[in-house]
Amino acid sequence: MDNSPPDLRIGRGTTFRFETSWMTDDPDNPAVKLDGCTAVFAVADGNGTRRVECSTANGLIRIIPKPDDESDVIETTITPALTEGQLPSDWQGAHYELKITFPSGDVYSILRGAALLLKGAA
Repeated sequence: MDNSPPDLRIGRGTTFRFETSWMTDDPDNPAVKLDGCTAVFAVADGNGTRRVECSTANGLIRIIPKPDDESDVIETTITPALTEGQLPSDWQGAHYELKITFPSGDVYSILRGAALLLKGAA
């Protein structure tokens, strides 16, 4: 089974929404609860320039509570306005990352990989 993160292929000027959850390696307590946490998702080009930023602060990330035996869900929404004026070439070497910050100040990078902006045909 391939556990590598997915490459994100985002259509320019379109809504791109995804959900993810995080589980521990502890078989007796695999669920991760995110009470009081904040989250940031960003896409940066190969030069480190941020092309997209979503967060719990700007309302583009929601943390959705689940029952105690399930991990909470992180829903990220990239709105059309975030990519509308960009070109696929602007995203040369782009990568994404999702970070979670706990009330304790601990920060975890839970998802990262390559990102590609698609021009679209319509």
